[in-house]
Amino acid sequence: MAAFAQRMRSMRERLAQAAKLRYRYQQESWFVDAVEIYTDAVRRLASSLAETELKSRGFCRFREYASRYAQSPDFKELAAETTKVKDQLTGVMYSLRIHGNRITVSSYKAETDYAAEVLETFDKFKRGAVKDYTAKFKDFADMNHIEEGILYRVALLFPTMFSALDAYCERNRTYLDKVIGDFDREVQFYMAYLAFTHQFAGTDLEFCYPMVADESKEVCATETFDLALAAKLLTDSSTVVTNDFALKDPERLVVITGPNQGGKTTFARTFGQLHYLAALGCPVPGMEAHTFLFDKLFTHFERGENLTDLRGKLQDDLVRLHEILSAATPDSIAPIRAAPAPRELWQRPRGASRECASRHFPPSLTRRDHVATLPVATRQIQTKPGAMGAGLLSAVNEGGPLEFWVHVASNSRPAVNTCALPLPITS
Repeated sequence: MAAFAQRMRSMRERLAQAAKLRYRYQQESWFVDAVEIYTDAVRRLASSLAETELKSRGFCRFREYASRYAQSPDFKELAAETTKVKDQLTGVMYSLRIHGNRITVSSYKAETDYAAEVLETFDKFKRGAVKDYTAKFKDFADMNHIEEGILYRVALLFPTMFSALDAYCERNRTYLDKVIGDFDREVQFYMAYLAFTHQFAGTDLEFCYPMVADESKEVCATETFDLALAAKLLTDSSTVVTNDFALKDPERLVVITGPNQGGKTTFARTFGQLHYLAALGCPVPGMEAHTFLFDKLFTHFERGENLTDLRGKLQDDLVRLHEILSAATPDSIAPIRAAPAPRELWQRPRGASRECASRHFPPSLTRRDHVATLPVATRQIQTKPGAMGAGLLSAVNEGGPLEFWVHVASNSRPAVNTCALPLPITS
């Protein structure tokens, strides 16, 4: 895959260079080079996949597609035509007569190669290794006006060949197969992600392929962690603290509260990362994970004020939250990092909680200050004396009242070992 990605990268570089050039025939030459690299990359990829034992259904299906495409008449015709045009251009020979500031371009008529004669004349004077006095010319991608003029007159000498070049470029302008192109761009993400996870090899941090459900909304993870924070701590040789969490049906809401640097934002990021990476088919951080296949993923994290919209911090948060609730569906997920707000707003959380629970989509809410007397529910501060963990979970009963529970964990036990306590909340 790395070799295929490198060839496709070279192809795109030539296409980009062709777009920057000013002279038509030079643009077409770079275009032919790009197509030649593409056909070679596809053939090598199909051959490599045919010799590789694959288990992924996606990769197996792509292997079948790549094999069919490489054997298709259209692709074979493209490859053969590219080779023919390339060979014709390589075989072009012409003569240049330079006299003063005048250059004459003419057909090659087997004139004597004076450079070869000079080398042959002085060959008898060679005595072992000698210093190379050959002048080095820099090969610039772009041509100057003199080179362009020479190329234009060469094209006049070979009208049939260069007309065929024009027709070839026009006919194959959209040569790139969409499936191959998409695979090239997407597989590089997976390769980069796998390379990123390899840095955790040899540590206590685990990765797993999650169980992904499209109906059940029960989600959980064991020994999970935030990827960005873990990579930073790993570089600093610091310890990464993992977390467990679980939402069982009909629970839909998790609220985490506690002091600064307690891990609330980290948990919200982790919750979103698990579901996003699982939806892409990637291994996720943790020993075990169950996720829900969402339709939309919304996030709400603190950000600086925008002077252009003339909104205060609280108003901006409310507008953004309203946009999320307006667009969310029962299959959406929303990790939300709530900013500080007047205490009277947080003493009445029933409205937002009912809105989330009634839509049956599971947000992960975090706060900076305490909601009533609920401490933080993550492991990051369980090592602190007297720390307790709690999660606020909600469920909605058709035609009945909104119900809440508090899952509590002490600092002497893992957060996954929790007990449920009823929490009466009234309007």
